[in-house]
Amino acid sequence: TSYLLMISVLVITFGRVADIYGRKKLYVLGFATFALASALCGSASSVWLLVVFRCFQGIGAALLIANSMAILTETFPETERGRALGILGSIIGISVIVGPILGGLLSDNYGWRAVFFVHIVTGTAGLLLAIKYIPSRPAQEQIERFDPGGAITLIASLSCFLILINVLSKPDREFGVVTGLSIATLVLAASFFAIESRVEHPLLDLSLFRRRAFSAASISAYLIQVALAVVTFLLPFYLDRVLLLSPTNSGYILAPIALFLVFTSPIGGYLADRFGARSISTLGALTNCMGLLLLSTVDVGTSSLGVVMRLLPIGVGGGLFIPANNSAIMGAVPGNRFGIASGMIGALRNFGTMSGVAATSLVFGFVQSNKIEQLKALNISAEVAERQAFASSVRLVFLLGAAVCSIAVITSFIRDREKAGEEQENIAAANL
Repeated sequence: TSYLLMISVLVITFGRVADIYGRKKLYVLGFATFALASALCGSASSVWLLVVFRCFQGIGAALLIANSMAILTETFPETERGRALGILGSIIGISVIVGPILGGLLSDNYGWRAVFFVHIVTGTAGLLLAIKYIPSRPAQEQIERFDPGGAITLIASLSCFLILINVLSKPDREFGVVTGLSIATLVLAASFFAIESRVEHPLLDLSLFRRRAFSAASISAYLIQVALAVVTFLLPFYLDRVLLLSPTNSGYILAPIALFLVFTSPIGGYLADRFGARSISTLGALTNCMGLLLLSTVDVGTSSLGVVMRLLPIGVGGGLFIPANNSAIMGAVPGNRFGIASGMIGALRNFGTMSGVAATSLVFGFVQSNKIEQLKALNISAEVAERQAFASSVRLVFLLGAAVCSIAVITSFIRDREKAGEEQENIAAANL
C-alpha cells in the first residue's frame, strides 16, 4: 500500500535527518503529521484523495519509527537497553491485538472514517507526551551536512525494489515490467553506493557494515522477518482453505502469536541485557526455526489446538529474538548514528515482510498447481484434491521458511562477542 511504501523508503533518510538536526523535533513532527494526515484520510471524498492522504500519513509514521528506538537507546543506559526495547516490542504486540478489534468495532458502528478519526486523539496525545517528557539533547558541536544525492537515489532505488516485489507477487506479472524494474533498481542502487563512497558526510555510513555485529544482526533481522511473513501470510489461507475455519475462529488461532510476543519480549530484552544479545537472539532464531519445522507437518486433519501448539515457538522465538537483535543493532553504532540504526530496523522489517510475501506467492503458486494436477490424475474429486494440494504446498513453503530461519541462526551466532560499549568505541575510533 501507499502507506507502507512511504514508511519503507523514507525511514532510513529520516533517521539520518534526526541524527543531524535532533530526534525530539522530528518525533514531535511525526505525531503532528500523523494526526493531521489521519484527519485528512477520514475526510477524503474520493479513493484517490485517500491514497494521497495515506502517503502523508506514512510520512508521519516514518518519522516516528525512525526515532523511537533511537530515543530509547539514547535515554536508557547500555545495561537496560534490551529491557527497554523489549517493553517497546510488547507494546507493539498489544497494538497488533487491540488495533484490529478496535478498528472493527469503530467501522461496524460508526463507519470506516471513524478508524482514521480516532488517530487524531492518539496522535495528539502522543504529541503532547513527547513534548513534555522526551528530553531535548544539546546540538552537535559540528553539524554534519545532509546528503541529498544519497537520499534521492536511496528513496528511488527502494521504491523501484518495493514495486518490483509487489509485481512479482502477482500471478499476471509481465516479463518486460519485471525486467525494467530490476534494471532500474540495480542502476539506482549502484548510483547510491557510488555517491555514499565519495561524499564526506554520507546518508548511510557504509563503514558500519564492516562491523560484523551490525551487518550480521541486520541480515538476521531481514531473514527472520522473511520467515515470519511466510507464517502470517500463508497460515490464514491454510485455516480457511484446508481446515475450513471461519474468519473469527481463524483469528482466535492466530492471536496467540501476538500474545506470546507481548509476554516474552520484555523477558527477551532482560535476558539480552543479562547474557548478551548474541546468545539470546541466536536462541530466538533457533526457536523460530523449530516452530516452522513443526508447522511444516500440518495436514488436512490437523486440529485447531495442534496449530496453536505449533505457533507457540514462533511467538516465543520472536519475543526472544526481536528485542535482543534490535539491541545488538543499536549497540553496534555510535551515538550520532542511532537514527540510522533505528531507521534500518524499520526498513528491514518492512522489506523482510514484503519479500516473504512475494517469495511465498511465487513458490506456493508454482507448487500448488503441480500438486493439483498430480492428484487429479489419481481420480480424486476436485475439492479433495485442492485441499490436499493446498496442505502439501503449505508444508513445503513452511519448510523453506525453516531453511531461511536456519541461516538467521548462523548469522546470529557468528556475530562478534564484543560488548556494545566496546563496539561503539571501536566504530567511533574508526570514523576519526
